[in-house]
Amino acid sequence: MADWSGNPFQLRRDDFDDWLNQPVPTASSDPRIEVRRALPTEFERIYDLVDEAFGFKRSRALSDWLYRHNPRGLARCWISVERATGKIVGSAVNWPWALARGTLALPAAQGGDAVVAKGWQKQGIHDQAGRIRESHPWIRSVVNYGWPNPGSVQRVRKTDKAPRLIGSLRRRVLPLRSEPFLARRGLARPLSRVSSRLLDTLFAAWSTRALASHFEGQVEPLRRFDASFDEVTRRCMVSDGYWSPHDSAFLNWRYFSDPEREYAAFALTTGDVPVGYGVVMLSSENALLMEFVVPPDQPTAARVLLQRLIQAAADAGCSSFAVMASPRWRYWRQLRVAGFIAVRSEIPMYVYSWRDDTPGVQHLDNWQLQGGDLEPFCMSG
Repeated sequence: MADWSGNPFQLRRDDFDDWLNQPVPTASSDPRIEVRRALPTEFERIYDLVDEAFGFKRSRALSDWLYRHNPRGLARCWISVERATGKIVGSAVNWPWALARGTLALPAAQGGDAVVAKGWQKQGIHDQAGRIRESHPWIRSVVNYGWPNPGSVQRVRKTDKAPRLIGSLRRRVLPLRSEPFLARRGLARPLSRVSSRLLDTLFAAWSTRALASHFEGQVEPLRRFDASFDEVTRRCMVSDGYWSPHDSAFLNWRYFSDPEREYAAFALTTGDVPVGYGVVMLSSENALLMEFVVPPDQPTAARVLLQRLIQAAADAGCSSFAVMASPRWRYWRQLRVAGFIAVRSEIPMYVYSWRDDTPGVQHLDNWQLQGGDLEPFCMSG
């Protein structure tokens, strides 16, 4: 039985003013550039730079949702500013995030949106800002992790920070509608339509049979997580290694306050008591498993909940149902039995920590992660 002498949810909200006012021992060596922390009043300018660097315009509502309204605290942004003009030419952000090792709560942050303005690349802007940022006492006191894009991965592999790349999450996919896949492979539309109907019927029957179980309880749609789900998360998700404790405040923000993406959430209950829950992100093409929280010793409950989540994705017209998680995630075997197919993962993990209570933090096998643990923008395309 788990020892709850510690509570992984009892970690106070980060104090933004403390971060803002702490002395930084390292300064810019480039006379053209000042590297400093950004105020929330400068977030809009950072959004503009991110749009320019990535080549697409992210909605301001979505950016504000993560930068300003994260229940763990305001975004910590570092900006490189051209002294002559005041123009922001580089930016990187850390979002405070929940993390625990066993029942020990740990301060943590996920990094992202690391960009340099056009015309300023390959001038050391990013590397200089990184050295200054990593000299800050706050960064050195938290577990830092993130999900770099392919360009960032290539850059890191050429530096002494390469050991921070600890591997990639695994990914399995269940086809729900095979017609788009067959059409992309060049099959004529009439033939692909007929073939897909047969394949979809066979695959659905196989998956349903593999997941068929009798469960003494109900699976009900969820519109809000109350505090009773905190105990469900503690009971089901605690890991001897590293995991992200999603309390009810986080879950409601993550899935019911997202201004753009659609989610379907379900509670697994016996009587009126929740014993598990699941969340799937829906889109016009694909579904992605975000939360899958069930008692580890109840495989029947796991199969019932997974089948309901798959059905929600099928009802929404999704072409496939994807699962991304760490190699030690508990439910890979059930996915294989249900017909989920292993595909290449493009979600590498980047981790570092100076803390003395984070043994094995740079070994992916010590992490228990799933879709909802990832910083949201790394899945935005």
